[in-house]
Amino acid sequence: MLLDYFKINYKPILIYFLLIALIFVFLLLFPKYVVTFAAASFLLVPYLLGKGLKLEFKPRQVLISLFISLIIIGLYLLLFHVITQKSIHLYALSLNLIIIHLVVIAFPEEAFFRGYLQQELGNDIRSIIIVSILFAIGHFLTICIVSGSFGLHCVSALLTFFPSLVMGYLYYKSQSVWGCTIFHFLSNLAYISTSGFSVFY
Repeated sequence: MLLDYFKINYKPILIYFLLIALIFVFLLLFPKYVVTFAAASFLLVPYLLGKGLKLEFKPRQVLISLFISLIIIGLYLLLFHVITQKSIHLYALSLNLIIIHLVVIAFPEEAFFRGYLQQELGNDIRSIIIVSILFAIGHFLTICIVSGSFGLHCVSALLTFFPSLVMGYLYYKSQSVWGCTIFHFLSNLAYISTSGFSVFY
């Protein structure tokens, strides 16, 4: 029984690494359009593999996700201010940036990481942890290896493991990508407003 728990469906993980490799190739060939390509790929893969996505809009679950998001992100912003004594830079959030982070970053990534990967890996606690590791690896490769941005931004890339656990939990509870998308989107905006550094993730 215990051995069954450790059995992993490796196909979605292989799809993940294949997709990351394709994004890197696209980056070399067409760097200007890599973000659009990545977003389109994240959205299309579940459908191309015949899996689809759980897009049912559940108002109660969305409100719960929004409430959880506001509490966690509010605590993050408060701790940031208390520890660093720095202010939050809301001016860094342009309308264009907000739209990009919702439509091109948060929703496509949640569609793939939660809607496809987590779902295919069993949508349980184990899958949340595995997907969060893959999520952090993807951000590390994107921010540190590709862009060459080492230092604190590299550390922040690895730390995406922790918000990914929250996103995974929200998907696990709601069985829909909307709740985790809300948290992902608001987390990105909070990160930008506290660091002034916008990374497309």
